[in-house]
Amino acid sequence: MFTLEQLNGSWHGLSQLHLGDWPPGTGDRVFESDSSLVIHAVANNPVIDGAYTWSHDGQQQTGRYMIVAAGNTVELAWTDTWHMAGQIMHCKGAVTEKGLVFQGTYAGGDEVWGWRTEFRLLTVNVMEMHMTNISPAGEEEWAVKAAYSLVAGGE
Repeated sequence: MFTLEQLNGSWHGLSQLHLGDWPPGTGDRVFESDSSLVIHAVANNPVIDGAYTWSHDGQQQTGRYMIVAAGNTVELAWTDTWHMAGQIMHCKGAVTEKGLVFQGTYAGGDEVWGWRTEFRLLTVNVMEMHMTNISPAGEEEWAVKAAYSLVAGGE
C-alpha cells in the first residue's frame, strides 16, 4: 500500500506541457522540458512540502505545493509561476493504491473549470505527475505529464 513517505526525495525527469489548440488556431501543441521535483515527507508527519521546476519558451518556471493528510483524505495547496498567476488553488483528494489524486476548481472567465492533479508511484524509483484540465461541461484534456526518476543520494 502507498505511503506518503515513498514520495520523499529529489526527483528528475521530463515534463510535457499540452496547450492543445490554445490560443485557437495554433494547432495541438506539446512542449517538453527538463523538470526537477523535491519532496519533503517525514514519517508520522501529515504535512508534505514540495517544489518543482520546468521551463517554457526558455523561461524557468517554478511551482510549490503543500499536502496535508488525514487518513485516506488529503488536501493540496498548489501554485506555480505559469498556471496559477500568483493565486493558490485548494484541492481535496484521496490516497490511492499507487499515489495521490486531487481535484480543485478555478475561474475561467465567467465559468468554473476543474483541475485534477495526480502523483503515481510506478516503482520505488519512478513517479509520474499528471495534471488534467476539466471544462465546465466535464470534458477532460491533459495539461501536464511529467515522468520522474528518484535521484540517488539527492535531496
